[in-house]
Amino acid sequence: MFPLMIVDDEKAIREYLPALIDFEAYGFKICATARNGQDALEKWAHCRPKVIFLDVCMPVMDGLAFLQELKKQDEDMPYIVMLSGYSDFEYARTAIRYGVRAYLTKPVEEEEVCSILQELAAALRERGKQTKKEDIREQVRAVIQLYHSGDGDRTPFEECRMMHCVVLNDSGAQEEAYGAVREIIEERLYGGESAFCRSRGSVLSYLISPKALEEYQHSVTLLGRHLLHNLKKAGIECALLFDENLFRKGEGSFRNDFDLHLYQMMTEVFWGG
Repeated sequence: MFPLMIVDDEKAIREYLPALIDFEAYGFKICATARNGQDALEKWAHCRPKVIFLDVCMPVMDGLAFLQELKKQDEDMPYIVMLSGYSDFEYARTAIRYGVRAYLTKPVEEEEVCSILQELAAALRERGKQTKKEDIREQVRAVIQLYHSGDGDRTPFEECRMMHCVVLNDSGAQEEAYGAVREIIEERLYGGESAFCRSRGSVLSYLISPKALEEYQHSVTLLGRHLLHNLKKAGIECALLFDENLFRKGEGSFRNDFDLHLYQMMTEVFWGG
């Protein structure tokens, strides 16, 4: 559920909107309500809402002043839906400067609010995907740098694993299989294509972060079964090899350990150790 805050000096609005709209049906949970901008700033720090329904005209601190203060405190602004009895375009234009996503004139219409909630939920899900991709992309860049530089500090990756996908289709079909393998794996893996590290020969390598295992009870076995099931449905033969020790203890340089661990796993799986 995405946290949402309602900021309005009218108690009727603060109570009316939650009664009128089933926010949870659209993926939102009301984390706080506030009487004015100052009250909202104090509560914002505790619940960090992703969406704020914000009145323009309020005592103590109005909606636009609140946006100015919030912008100073956090560059990662929540999505703002302005609520106002004003239809003056100047208010809307000023609000847009602060990234306001929608501008509703009171009394609000249920259908219009629901439509906005659908759009915001979709935008937040997409933003979450992009954030995941960027997080894992930075980690992958660092791992690739470790490999190319030969060695370095592995501590930031202690909870990560390296997954190697060995494509077993005959050589004539391997090239075609690579694209399908990447599509299937990256559609189901945390970070998507950003988790891809490299390909060499018939081996595709991915960085598996702790978050990638959360929905699999933190088990590489369950993740592996899930991926192999989908690969098999697509007619692709693969072996998945998980290196759980690469980042936890170094026996040599990172590059040497990476190559040696992969060689040892492939020897054990394909030639019986």
